[in-house]
Amino acid sequence: MKPISATGSFVDIQAAEQGPPDVRLAERELIVVEGESAWKSVVAIRDASHQAVLAMQGKPINAAKASQAAVARNPWAAQFHRILTGRSNGPCSFDQNPNHDAAPYHRIVLLFDPDADGIHCEALMLLLVWHLAADWVDQQRVWCVKAPAYEVQVQATGEVGYADHPLHLQAIQRAAEKQGAILRSRPYRGLASIPAAVLRARCVRPESRRQSCVTRDQIEAIRQTIGHRRPR
Repeated sequence: MKPISATGSFVDIQAAEQGPPDVRLAERELIVVEGESAWKSVVAIRDASHQAVLAMQGKPINAAKASQAAVARNPWAAQFHRILTGRSNGPCSFDQNPNHDAAPYHRIVLLFDPDADGIHCEALMLLLVWHLAADWVDQQRVWCVKAPAYEVQVQATGEVGYADHPLHLQAIQRAAEKQGAILRSRPYRGLASIPAAVLRARCVRPESRRQSCVTRDQIEAIRQTIGHRRPR
């Protein structure tokens, strides 16, 4: 896929019609997904009171290799920066040192397809986040969610489980064979193919999704692989 050259679909948090006008900042998060089909699936099952969703339209610009001017000119990077800082319009400026403590969200959540493209998109997004908002990483406000790649079912009992990648699936199958169990498995072809209840529980709902907090060391490892600048 080519770097994103257009803006993506975005739906913001919707305040409840009754009750408190807003949720606490600590609960507000911006979920970034790969494309339109994933965006529609996540929007359909998100908690609109505290979850905004932004779609990409391809792979993010490599902020570790591109010049600051090139990142600023990139329409999607500019859109992401405006959403992150709460600016409704205007150019993407990196000279103003924006106050991210005043941002409309407390967390950035990256949720991508469980495949090679998804892994690459996650890496590029982390470089972009570091370029735009490195302090969010230091404040533990950037998270990655691991979506399941396979559904696994025990034929005799109907019990259902999930595998993260092909090697994980093979390990589950070997363990089942030792116990004499027969498994059936099916791959998920992107977030849109994951059943809504599974997507909500394992990917979107903060209390139950499988997530990890991004660290400086993680970004440095990515930079060593696909970038060339040291994090500041």
